[in-house]
Amino acid sequence: MSRSIAALAIASLLTFPALADDPDLIPNSIKYSDNGLKPATGRAGDIAVEARALLGADGVTDVELTTGSFDGDVAPTGALNRVQVKAAYDTDNALTRNFSANGSFTSVRLADLGLAPHEKIQIQTNAHSADYARTGVVTMIETVKFRPDVRAAALSIAPFGIEGHPVNFYLNVNETNGDLGARADCVLRVDGVEVDRATNIWVDARSSVGCAMTHIFNTTGAHQVQMSVENVSPGDWNPNNNSTPVATVNIHSASEVVAGGSYVASARETIHESIGETRMDESLPQWENQDTHNTDLSDTTRLDAAIPVEYDFNTLKVSVGESSDGQAINSLVSGDRPRKFGECAELRFGRTFSFYGCVADGVTTIHYARGSSRTRYYSRWWGVFTDVWTGDRHTYDHDMNMNMTSGGNRFYGETVSLQLIATDATHAWQIDPFMNMVPWSDPDQHDGGCYQAWQGEACWTVTTHNGGRNGDASQ
Repeated sequence: MSRSIAALAIASLLTFPALADDPDLIPNSIKYSDNGLKPATGRAGDIAVEARALLGADGVTDVELTTGSFDGDVAPTGALNRVQVKAAYDTDNALTRNFSANGSFTSVRLADLGLAPHEKIQIQTNAHSADYARTGVVTMIETVKFRPDVRAAALSIAPFGIEGHPVNFYLNVNETNGDLGARADCVLRVDGVEVDRATNIWVDARSSVGCAMTHIFNTTGAHQVQMSVENVSPGDWNPNNNSTPVATVNIHSASEVVAGGSYVASARETIHESIGETRMDESLPQWENQDTHNTDLSDTTRLDAAIPVEYDFNTLKVSVGESSDGQAINSLVSGDRPRKFGECAELRFGRTFSFYGCVADGVTTIHYARGSSRTRYYSRWWGVFTDVWTGDRHTYDHDMNMNMTSGGNRFYGETVSLQLIATDATHAWQIDPFMNMVPWSDPDQHDGGCYQAWQGEACWTVTTHNGGRNGDASQ
């Protein structure tokens, strides 16, 4: 394989958070939004209680209670010692179940009640302070919620990389059931071994987020790559869709030589759409009819160029412009003194984009990448570069702690165009890739089922669709 293909792949795997003027990163613990259904709350004096009823794919509802908070941001205020759950609580046909409890958190399974999605139930508990000085009865009305269904969706990778250089990956993560968001970890595995992790990410109900991860391959050849979503909380509706298919990345030696000037450009738009409904018998007293519809977009632009001469970093000046339908999306010009790391140099710093160049073996490579999504989470090694020759590890984003997120939105029109100009004291090179955005679509995924609740049969459906548009250009 020629060096042109291998060198172009160094940053073709990079995806970055949404375009903005280098927005401040925030801790993963802070939710970018929370549009899901909220837990029931109650209080007896200074003892506060939260309760939620979670319907699983097996048709069984689990009721959880805590004297703290399910988000973990409130310390427990007391303990529980009894729980009573009533279905059809406001009728003459109430169904009651009693359970014992001990401690600040308890969970009970309602396997025999056949609760329907979004059915109302009454939860009553005895709560006491830690020193048993105060005891009270807390009564709450809770709505039965679907457990979150967190899915590992689109994995963005390229088939090639270079030995000793950072190779970056992007995973799109969706929640499709629509009632609750969830916490989770994004995990990257290479040849079956975990190499990177983004912890405690938040995926809002009916929303999509991205995980940016990286790995340095120290050996050439084919490597197996897989990304997954793990430790989903509360428990996941369907854990079987939490991992991507295994993909292959071929790693090549940096000594392979480019035959001539070349580039690879791509624009990728992904649309994630979720449509759900719950239907019950309209004649019944607690008939409930609910429709949900949510759409999330994400996009990624990449440009990787190989020039068959070694540019002088001391006089190098590089500019890149990105536009869509004639409207500017991003415009960057390299600084006067690019900051070097190993054989590469950062042309312009920004968390919201990648813009750097490398000089070695008679070749100069220039790399640009920009992405947009609702929000993006960074892994523990994001922003870290390992010197190929010395093995020293450098942090080129000094302001982040590897447990951060950022976000924003800016999306494509029907066309995407790029312009790259690279000059030094003796060389000049320019390319102008142009891409038409071509639609693509995956088959719709359908989930659904029916439950026999006390008031009759309740049936639900959720349809998810992934599609978008792609554009490519190369020479």
